[in-house]
Amino acid sequence: MNRSKEQGVEFIDELKHSITLTEFSNTERERECDDKFCVVRISDKGRLIGKMNGNLFYVLAVDTKFDLYDH
Repeated sequence: MNRSKEQGVEFIDELKHSITLTEFSNTERERECDDKFCVVRISDKGRLIGKMNGNLFYVLAVDTKFDLYDH
């Protein structure tokens, strides 16, 4: 969609190796979700990091310091 780095949605799989979400990991809900993490960019304020299960979006982290994964 050719949006700026501060807008849009991206799907990343390498996030799984750089962040541990212990309360969600290895649960039935996680197994029902897509393999990749979904990152919603919220301008320069931060990122919502979650997983998709059909039309459900589970918010797993809010990254306001941009330090949960390599951007």
